[in-house]
Amino acid sequence: RNIGEESLACSSDRSVIVREGDAVKGKFYNEIEKDLLAHRVAILDKNVPPMSFSSIHNLCSVSNCISAAVVPVDLQDTIVGGDVYPFSLEFLAACMNRVLSRNQNSHIGKLDSAVPNCCMIVVKFYCFYRNLSVSMLKEKLLNVGTASDAIEIPFFQKHEVPSLPRELKLALERAISIL
Repeated sequence: RNIGEESLACSSDRSVIVREGDAVKGKFYNEIEKDLLAHRVAILDKNVPPMSFSSIHNLCSVSNCISAAVVPVDLQDTIVGGDVYPFSLEFLAACMNRVLSRNQNSHIGKLDSAVPNCCMIVVKFYCFYRNLSVSMLKEKLLNVGTASDAIEIPFFQKHEVPSLPRELKLALERAISIL
């Protein structure tokens, strides 16, 4: 959607676009490249798993733009079944809770409580990061686009996150091991 240039203090020779990944029809990076080559300023909201890092890098190179990865400040290595992940199981549980809390048929990407296997889809996204430690993820992000370090933002509230109940932890580990 287009938003006012004044709200972002953009010069008059550029237009500003905001694109949400789930709302873009067609191949996301192909569609966004067209926008960026039209000399626009783009703000993109897109989950980018490691397999797409090269697409982001190529897009930045072709369009002479800058990317900025945004990651949770509280990343931590998590071992499940001998594999390492850069996100905690608490993070995974919170993501599942957010999806389950969406009203049925309310999410533009169709990932809400109306989807019978929505939690396993969230686990699939989590598993895109299999065998990437926090340090490896941050190193890979340095090679995406032209930005330097990732921007870290809080994911959880400032209070301490309680440990997961044993049964939930085991269920999450089982779900991960299935994929």
